[in-house]
Amino acid sequence: MTKRIFLNALGLIVIIFMVIIQIGAKFLQMKYGLTYLSPWIPVVINSCIILLGGLLLLFNFIDKKKYKCIFSAFILLSLVAFIGFSSQAKEIKENRNIYSVSPDKKNIFYLKEDGQTVTYYQSYYLVFGKMREVFPYSVEKIGKPRWVTNDVAAVTYQDTTGHLHLYLGTYGYRGSALSYKYVTSLTRGIWENELSNVNLSNIRGNIQVSDKGSISTYASDQIVQFGTSGVVLTDKSSAKYAYVIPENAVYEPDDTPNNLQDIQLLAFKPNLENIEVVKLKYTGGEQ
Repeated sequence: MTKRIFLNALGLIVIIFMVIIQIGAKFLQMKYGLTYLSPWIPVVINSCIILLGGLLLLFNFIDKKKYKCIFSAFILLSLVAFIGFSSQAKEIKENRNIYSVSPDKKNIFYLKEDGQTVTYYQSYYLVFGKMREVFPYSVEKIGKPRWVTNDVAAVTYQDTTGHLHLYLGTYGYRGSALSYKYVTSLTRGIWENELSNVNLSNIRGNIQVSDKGSISTYASDQIVQFGTSGVVLTDKSSAKYAYVIPENAVYEPDDTPNNLQDIQLLAFKPNLENIEVVKLKYTGGEQ
């Protein structure tokens, strides 16, 4: 008898807790714009409420075996019907959710694809997300996200005109943290990878990239910054290159790096199949 009372109380507490979660989620959505990262999360919670509520009724108010079998079948059918109807909801049926967890398991890169519109969500507590930005171009195809560092994820997407673009999700900070920093200011100088024959020169705000002998130059209006960690270099119709400052970069209060010889910029080009990163080492120039 004591065990039964304990199980009943436990089941009731779990149901109340789940209801509070759902009410709290609605409050967070209205007040802060937070939403579940996956539309299936509320479906799972509501399914558990239905199942536990049904079991509490079954074991406490229905005595005859015949009625227990009938009620058990009713609970099962109710669950199947609820999950079936939920799966037909627009957010689940038509939207595509893209998730990627960082290598250190601390960050989630989350995109929601609705037709040709892709929205980036910042994750909170690994369960909730808040809309941060809509991709500036209509999306025809999107590649697999690649974590360049533990706090920077990159994804390539193709717009409806066939041009490739890069988007960076950033979760860390670079610089002295005293104010907002420009990546180009933190990465002045010449950076090279002799094996890959790639060279990046960042002198007086203009960036020049030499890739196997092919040279391209980018002015300030062709440089798109993401957070304080990385930039994408564009020709105004598509992305050409990107580079990210590594996590081990340490800066003084005046934003000069104090471990310059240990810093390797992480450079890459857009690729729908697989983003390949080239490490560039500082070889000289202004700082």
